[in-house]
Amino acid sequence: MGRYHAVQELISFAEEFPSDDLLPLETVREAAAHVLIGSSDELLRNKSDCAEGFMPLRIKLCARLGARGQQTDPRQMMIASCPLRAIDLLGRTVTVPGDVVLVENPACAMALSLFNLLGLRVIAVDCDEHGMIADELDRHIRQFHPKFIYIAPALGAPAGRIWSLARRNEAVDLCSRSGVLMIEDDSREGLKYQRRRVPGEWYSPAAKTDSEWVVSIGALTRTAAPALKTGWITGPEAIIRMLAQTKRVVDAWPDELEQLILDSILENTNLDAVIDRVAEGSDLRMRELERLLRLEALDGLSWHTPQGGASLWLKLPEGLDGEALLKAAMRQGVAITSGARFFAGAQQRNTVRLNAGIWDDVETAVGVSRFASAVREFLARC
Repeated sequence: MGRYHAVQELISFAEEFPSDDLLPLETVREAAAHVLIGSSDELLRNKSDCAEGFMPLRIKLCARLGARGQQTDPRQMMIASCPLRAIDLLGRTVTVPGDVVLVENPACAMALSLFNLLGLRVIAVDCDEHGMIADELDRHIRQFHPKFIYIAPALGAPAGRIWSLARRNEAVDLCSRSGVLMIEDDSREGLKYQRRRVPGEWYSPAAKTDSEWVVSIGALTRTAAPALKTGWITGPEAIIRMLAQTKRVVDAWPDELEQLILDSILENTNLDAVIDRVAEGSDLRMRELERLLRLEALDGLSWHTPQGGASLWLKLPEGLDGEALLKAAMRQGVAITSGARFFAGAQQRNTVRLNAGIWDDVETAVGVSRFASAVREFLARC
């Protein structure tokens, strides 16, 4: 990166995780010490071939899900080394190259890359601020007969959209009637801003009593402990058994020590208070980022205020290309994420994502000023 900023320090709005000062780093450190010092040799030497994961951890995670209305038996859960590995295991288990999968538009860039690596045909379904449009989903299911749909109805990347309850119900009903598996990525659990929380809006499709066609993915990576990548999958026992067989082949040596640390955190920490703190801090920094962008008064720049998380999805003035703007921004000393990588179909190249959670107010102000300079440089050429 040195060729972009020989003098000034790079300010990155490309990171997706919250700032360190919002995270319970000491809690993670204490949990790791507790496991390493207090656990028996037998536990640390754990050579269990239980692909589903450490049972005490699964019991605690199921209790957390139950408190949200998603009643899950530990036998309906499997631990994965990270959320992306969970998606990978599902893709390897239920698809073959050439199969069709449906995704939101836009969608998580890493998931899109993974589906492409698996040789899947990825087709985007149009969305609005309420979620995936039901008529469009119905039409795509009838036309393409997908193996599954992949959605993130709670603060999905990159737009931080929260689906309405009606859209979630419609999607579950369509998948159930059509026999199409729904993969719900719920790994941003809890990051909705307190000021925007409405009772019932955290309803997960997996909480429906007739959700035999729903598999849910969760993690605490983006909400409480980025260093702990461990994720989990919940779903019908038959699917979990199939996933366990796949996992024994492609992920034979899971990070059991990390599972023990996460189990200790759940045992000894008020995790909801931790997540609320991260959400509140991200909310304050998002407000500041939006305020600074409004002060810059960049012609043609628009966005919708997210309902949670730390990412702001921007639409650039017509004619601006996010990839080209990234290069110009790097020369100014600020990193951003271009938006084209979040689209499975026709790319909306005049989009970028900024992360509000990393920097303090002073650094954010400098970063926004540099970003605005890069945008104005492009506008001057148009």
